[in-house]
Amino acid sequence: MHRRAHIVLAATCLSAVTGLALGGTALADPAKPLKATDIAGVGSDTTQYVMDGMATAFNAASTTTELGSWDAVPPAGGTATTIVTKTGCAPITRPNGGSAGVAALQADTTGCIDFARTISPKATDGTQNALTFYAYGRDGVSWATVPSTPAKTPATLTTAQLAGIYTCQVTDWKSVSASLPSNPIHAKLPQVSSALRKTFLTRIGLSDSTVGACVDQTVEQNKGTALAGDPLAIVPHSIASYLAQSKKKVPDARAGIVLRSINGKKPVTAKNKLNTAFDANFLFLIYNVVKTPSLSNYTTLFSSTGFVCKHPAVITSYGFGTIGDACGTAT
Repeated sequence: MHRRAHIVLAATCLSAVTGLALGGTALADPAKPLKATDIAGVGSDTTQYVMDGMATAFNAASTTTELGSWDAVPPAGGTATTIVTKTGCAPITRPNGGSAGVAALQADTTGCIDFARTISPKATDGTQNALTFYAYGRDGVSWATVPSTPAKTPATLTTAQLAGIYTCQVTDWKSVSASLPSNPIHAKLPQVSSALRKTFLTRIGLSDSTVGACVDQTVEQNKGTALAGDPLAIVPHSIASYLAQSKKKVPDARAGIVLRSINGKKPVTAKNKLNTAFDANFLFLIYNVVKTPSLSNYTTLFSSTGFVCKHPAVITSYGFGTIGDACGTAT
């Protein structure tokens, strides 16, 4: 039985498995390298846990094929910076972020990586023409800071103000709002292989080359601990990741940070869900990516009628919004 038959078998066993992914945190790397016919994924920190949850549900339904999703950084308590995705595969540096995951998928010539997790859409410059991106949910990126009394940072920033901060043209919080005390802005960004970083910079009109020299560009994304309790610091943060951490669905690394508004629009609703009325420029789709020549192997996993789209409760339990009939859209 080839891989597609394995996936079809698992995808037809949908009853009652979602509860396995919702009953607790589905975390960490697979316990051991997968078989050659299994399905291995790498990439985004932002979507690693929801795909861990999908793997839990999928593996409970399948008696033949295992779905494994490797975290972007070593899971809690772990130190493994290299991974072996399948038996017989060579060790690789753990892809840290969506951009690194897609690059690792493109570079793989031995079937050791089957899909990549990312929040970045397909490139339009032709460099990703051999890949297919399957959308399956919605997230957003806002900015986070550590609250203080009296306040040292505002409750909302405009797109232009964010651009000014990250080009280092605006370096004092008082210049953002006259009601704030004069204090230096400590701007932070995730490391360069982070798709969240790329998404945030794009939405405020910047790129890697236009980030100012005052910005700390070494922090791990979606971890409030990177701010070290600093009430003058600012960092972009996934809304879904923040919600999942607040619900203790995933390890809580918020360390007291709060999500702030952009252009006066709040990222989270009063019911603690992703605000679909948040500034549309800062909302985005999330994707699983495969090599187009292998497309038929993955349609029953990632397409509109596939396993992932048949489990919206797993998607929402990790803070993401569902996208209805657009789930499984391929680009």
